[in-house]
Amino acid sequence: MKGTAMPAEDPGKLVAGNRYLHRDAVAHLEQALQSEVWEAEAIANASHWNVVKINTIGLKRISLLTYEDFERPFPALLESITVNLENQTAVRRSYRARVNPPVLHRKELLLPADHPRCEEFSELTMGLERIGLLRETSSIGTRRAWDERMREAGVKIVGHTIELLDEPLSKPDATIQRHLAAIRRDGLSSPIQSLIRYGLINEESTVFDYGCGFGSDIEGLQAAGISAAGWDPYYAPDQPREPAHVVNLGFVLNVIETPAERQDVLRSAFALAQRCLAVAVITSSRARTETCRPYGDGHVTRRGTFQKFYRPVELKEVIESTLGREAFPAGPGLFFIFADPLSEQSYMLSRQTRRSVPSVSAAARRKEAREAAFEALRPDPRSHCGSSDRTWKVASGGRTSARNT
Repeated sequence: MKGTAMPAEDPGKLVAGNRYLHRDAVAHLEQALQSEVWEAEAIANASHWNVVKINTIGLKRISLLTYEDFERPFPALLESITVNLENQTAVRRSYRARVNPPVLHRKELLLPADHPRCEEFSELTMGLERIGLLRETSSIGTRRAWDERMREAGVKIVGHTIELLDEPLSKPDATIQRHLAAIRRDGLSSPIQSLIRYGLINEESTVFDYGCGFGSDIEGLQAAGISAAGWDPYYAPDQPREPAHVVNLGFVLNVIETPAERQDVLRSAFALAQRCLAVAVITSSRARTETCRPYGDGHVTRRGTFQKFYRPVELKEVIESTLGREAFPAGPGLFFIFADPLSEQSYMLSRQTRRSVPSVSAAARRKEAREAAFEALRPDPRSHCGSSDRTWKVASGGRTSARNT
């Protein structure tokens, strides 16, 4: 987790519109915020947390986080409870079984200034800064990414002291041909179809395709009368990257071989989204690696392209740790992230509405299908009844077969 120190009157670390601070520092907050923290604890009925996350951009949300003991140099997140103070609800999420949980850096920023361990923790942070390990903090938010960064640098942490590894990690040599991963489509891509299905793209929307490849989605949307544009570093490098109501980052992150660049692309795409960002990747369940060779945290294909196959939980963690926003699953390997609270609320309402009436709509569709199937079985009245080669369609057990009479 990256961040900046707050002024003395505002303790904690500020990250993407949220203030993080240790439980011991809550007493240094203004009284109103202290009251909200203890109110959130009462709603969550939880008392074993050690870090609080306070939203500072108007949302009445407080998260109570349980990290590993601060004696560890980079404690991993074990559990989070997000409390909505407006509707008095709490959502609990466990990270205990995850092999790649979020980890905490710069612990000293979360503690009160007079905490006895602040100096020790600060010395570790300064040492990491001197050797450049904290220059791109957006790509080290999880245990696996941070361990990889330290191995690449040839260091390890013992206690809170930096030591050199005997054999630094070296990466395999490969030339990645990213542009060869682009494909031509006859129709709209699955993320664009989902955005339309959920009402996030309509006739009044503007859409920007970040990493548009050959531009098939742009052409399809424009043909439907929707204002659409895009940019691609290889196929459309001269097109401007401009804000739009909806930004599509479809199957882009999975072809980038460096975690730090993925984080940068994710932030850049989200910065253009006025309402919603859609992020789609190829999931590990669809991975075909028989003809690939391992490279970094993914694989290099026979064509020389890189593919990172994500688990849905892993992608959600990357998005949320990078953007500081909740990522809503919308399909296999597809997440929506909202820049506009009103659009987020509208989306959540549409999902609830869809869940509340499935039996009626499904029953109606089944009835229509049955009626259509029945009509299809009727013989053509223009045919001759005595014809010996006439073919009838006979439905049996839901199947259609042909019979000569």
